[in-house]
Amino acid sequence: MNSAIKKSLGFIGKSNFADAVYLLKKVLRKNPKDIQALNVLGQVQIKLGEYQNAVSSLEKSIAINAYDFNIFAKLGYAYEKIAEFDKAISSYKQSLALNPEQPHVYDCLGRALAKDQQNYEAILYFMKALEAKPQDRDLHLNIGFASKDTGLYEIAIKHYAAARELDPTDERSLSCLLFNSHKDPARGLADFQKLALEYSQQMLPLIETNYAEAVTKRLDSSKTKLRVGFVSADLRRHPVSYYLFKVLKGIDRNKFDLFFYHNNSIEDDLTLEYKEMANEFRKVEKLNDAEFAQSIFEDEIDILFDMSGFTAGHRLGVFRYSSAPVQVTHVGYFGTLGMEEMDFILTDGHFVKEGEEQYYTEQVYKMDHCCLHCDSFDLPTQVTLEPSFVKNGYITFGSMNGSHKISPAVLALWSKILHSCPDAKLLMDNHFVGSESNQNFIVRRFYENGINKDRLIFRNSITRAEFLRGYNDIDIALDPFPYGGGTSTIESLMMGVPVIALAGDRWVGRMSENFLINIGHEELVATDLDDYHDKAIELANNKTRIEEYKSVLREDLEASEMKVEKHILRFQKALQDMWLIKSTQK
Repeated sequence: MNSAIKKSLGFIGKSNFADAVYLLKKVLRKNPKDIQALNVLGQVQIKLGEYQNAVSSLEKSIAINAYDFNIFAKLGYAYEKIAEFDKAISSYKQSLALNPEQPHVYDCLGRALAKDQQNYEAILYFMKALEAKPQDRDLHLNIGFASKDTGLYEIAIKHYAAARELDPTDERSLSCLLFNSHKDPARGLADFQKLALEYSQQMLPLIETNYAEAVTKRLDSSKTKLRVGFVSADLRRHPVSYYLFKVLKGIDRNKFDLFFYHNNSIEDDLTLEYKEMANEFRKVEKLNDAEFAQSIFEDEIDILFDMSGFTAGHRLGVFRYSSAPVQVTHVGYFGTLGMEEMDFILTDGHFVKEGEEQYYTEQVYKMDHCCLHCDSFDLPTQVTLEPSFVKNGYITFGSMNGSHKISPAVLALWSKILHSCPDAKLLMDNHFVGSESNQNFIVRRFYENGINKDRLIFRNSITRAEFLRGYNDIDIALDPFPYGGGTSTIESLMMGVPVIALAGDRWVGRMSENFLINIGHEELVATDLDDYHDKAIELANNKTRIEEYKSVLREDLEASEMKVEKHILRFQKALQDMWLIKSTQK
């Protein structure tokens, strides 16, 4: 090693990267093939975040010596950082081919594969890394993330639980465990409540504030105009925002002022719509909880809504301050939050059945009929009345749900349905199947259940318009379980596609059931797995009935209590009722 490179290493040791780069480039001007200088320069460029430059330096090094496993690993990292995942994967694999005893590179390879939507292969490499690093919390989390997206909820839950045991203070482990527990048919409402309480107690520290007296004084049952605030990270093109926008666009502004607190730097055209309807629209992602709570207090909010629950970007810590007299959780999550400061959960009698209130820390306010509405964003104005089987000559079952809901049990039942309807096919449209690797994983799972690849249709619609048009290619939608569809079910029905659903024992398993009952089509709700199978086959064999559904489902929705105009009136009543209840309790 020449003196210039030694000196550059000294600069690096002192974090003097600029002088190190200057010396290394000076060496390379004299000798462009100095492999040591190229390697060190590439590593410094990685430290500086100059990943494209690092790729150039390390590629030149490999062109001279293609047998250094460390350089291939570093090159893989540089490619990963510039989102060239195929090249990152190739580089990591080459590093492991040269030296298989590199647990950290197996981890890196798994990470790159997961980013490239090659989840199942990612799991295999994460598992290989875990053999050498069984106490690595992040490895367990990575396995959980990759497993969750493949529908392998049991593996995901196992590794989220392991991550949590290794680090009880890690918020991600607990929130992921909580969410994925809803996919486990062996768990129930008591389990969900227990985990929510643990989250509230461990991740959301109790706060001593001086708001209580002033906030309580604001409670006045005679008040005729309420100031309502909504806290969300999703005031943009997002299912929560689609639901909320339709409601608030039609709310009586003589009775309600609207305040929005957007905890996200991302904005789009729908964000602008919210800004236009707002009395105040505040961006709060840079505020800490105390500052945010003070802003709510100064805005004199009467009713404050949490629209995120435990999802990404939530600000539940702010609700600990109780800087608004009435605090409500709604839509963003599907169960109790376990917070004593949350006064109400806004739901209905289908999601929370009689006797289940004990599993909710909040006071359960049940709206009449349904706490959701049927109006969805960007739907075509008319239903295509010709069923898919007319043009194809066969029945097409379909699922537009996320792959994380399609568990082995769901896949087994859908396979049984395909066996009973040998000419039918199954269409799946979601981001997960956009990867050939993930498609191969699903194909293998169906093949293990006796269903060949030619019975499956995979799509990864890029635009929402393309996605919505896909419902025209489905004759019968199949709802997953125990974590069913919500937005996808509404879209299916609005596009004239009947949905076969299983009656559920939890909120997320009752979405489709709730909608179907409310529009008068409970005949599509199955009582058990055998009934689900029989209903799907019976409908597949009754093409006249499919044609009838095409012509009536949207009309039935729009004539039901789920029509947004009717829902708005119930929502306004709920606001006034919750205000009155809390006012009389002070």
